[in-house]
Amino acid sequence: MNLPPPSGPTLSLASWEDAERLFYSRRTSVVTVDQPLLLVTQLQRSGGTLLNSLLDGHPELHVHPYELQIGHPTKYDWPSTALAQCSSEDQWLDVLSEPRLERMFREGYLKVGNNEAAVTNAALPFTVVPSFVERLFRVLCVERPPTMPRQMLDHYFTAFFNAWFDYVGLRSEPKRWVVGFAPRLAWGANRQGFVTDYPDGRQLSVLRDPRGWYASARVFANRFGDLDAAIKLWRHAATEIAAAKEEAPNRVLVVSYEGLVAHPEDTMRRVAEWLGIAWDPILSMPTFNRLPTLPNSSFAAEVTGVRAEHAERWRSELEPEIVTRIERELMALHAEVAARTGIDSSSASTVARRVGRRSDAQRRPTPLDDARPASATPTLSELTQTLEHLAATTALEMMNLRTRLREVERRLGLLEL
Repeated sequence: MNLPPPSGPTLSLASWEDAERLFYSRRTSVVTVDQPLLLVTQLQRSGGTLLNSLLDGHPELHVHPYELQIGHPTKYDWPSTALAQCSSEDQWLDVLSEPRLERMFREGYLKVGNNEAAVTNAALPFTVVPSFVERLFRVLCVERPPTMPRQMLDHYFTAFFNAWFDYVGLRSEPKRWVVGFAPRLAWGANRQGFVTDYPDGRQLSVLRDPRGWYASARVFANRFGDLDAAIKLWRHAATEIAAAKEEAPNRVLVVSYEGLVAHPEDTMRRVAEWLGIAWDPILSMPTFNRLPTLPNSSFAAEVTGVRAEHAERWRSELEPEIVTRIERELMALHAEVAARTGIDSSSASTVARRVGRRSDAQRRPTPLDDARPASATPTLSELTQTLEHLAATTALEMMNLRTRLREVERRLGLLEL
């Protein structure tokens, strides 16, 4: 339900002079937001929104309240290259401006996915004033002209959080991190762009069981409905998470979606320790501006809090032949990535062992099996899928080999000393 539009000037709740004074008082008492960025990033429908909302209320964090959309030219492109090519405040704003702010300022905060139960609830006030973000950013750029992308990003986050007029955490205890949730923003070369701008930053990613992910994703958006494309996308996402962890083990933390919803306090205590922030019980409660929120779910959920049952929803939502195919093509990779990124994922290991032990005679038949004799030649599509799986597995094996070689080199170096 949308919030009612503001009244016209004759029925306004405050004079224009008072409104201008309000903005001026915020302008003269700006809180600088230049902490390192904690980037929450993975494939959509993997639990990033939940993780971001669990971090929302912690007093040592500035948490961007929605999906961070500073990517350029698409939201999946880290903006440093585009920013470096710009030379004016107008151009920097064109790169960093988030188009959703205008709509959310008008309609309020209501991120619910396909959760029909949540749609009937009133939106929460969203008081980030878009025009003030823009103008405050310009003022900061004039006062302290930025010469590199990190400084432009610091100005943008300073403008954003100071233009959020009822943000309860703005002046609380000193902050350690700025937190932003942005799907796919650290894949491939974009990851290096993030590291270059934020050498002190960190990446926090969620790995979700591909069966649960597909059950959620295909309901959420039609673009995820094609199973072939979805399998390829999940495989790519899992490999990117593994690559990020292998490249920088200490600055990347991976948690499992299933562990997060089953044991939110245990998972969030681990996150808090990794970030060097104090434990606070609010880390176990999804909030927006410290107000409880309903799940951003592909299915109906009428109560606030972390819902453990969402992890097993695929059992009633997916057709048996789809489950069989996902298990055959992705579960071994899921277990491998979980192991190599340090996830305590006993359920994933159990599933992988079960799938690995299942013989061809034991596994459930698929429509493809019915349509083709056992001796028939595999189709081009099947061969492509097999090769993609082998490529992903080989990439993970190479990462493991490099890690072992570095350890051998380190030990040899110690022996020489």
